[in-house]
Amino acid sequence: MKTFCWTVCLIGWLTLTGFAGDTLSIRLIEASNDGKGVAPELSDVEKLLKQNMPYSGYRLVDSKATPLPASATIDLAAGFKVKCSGKQNNLSVTVTQNKKESLRSTVELRDGKPLILGGFPGKGENRYILILLAR
Repeated sequence: MKTFCWTVCLIGWLTLTGFAGDTLSIRLIEASNDGKGVAPELSDVEKLLKQNMPYSGYRLVDSKATPLPASATIDLAAGFKVKCSGKQNNLSVTVTQNKKESLRSTVELRDGKPLILGGFPGKGENRYILILLAR
């Protein structure tokens, strides 16, 4: 069985943000070392990706949203399903890829501060990354 390196990075700045978001957005990104840089639709998280992930190329594969508090299973491209339940300060997240559970965690999201869940296997050496954001 392959061992996958899970990188869970809670990214944020020291600010006094609250927990008043009403929407959870989830983006599925394919990371590679193809040297193509960051896709334009990821410009809001470009600095975050470059500072925290060891790849040279990032492309948006899929994007969905659900209301908060969450109680949904979100189907994404590449065989991903993300089950979310709870409020943003105590959000249960389960990620499956091709019907195999890859991650189960409880996270705390702050308004406008992205959470990166990464290291899911992709094509060849590529990896998939999920970015969760409450607004």
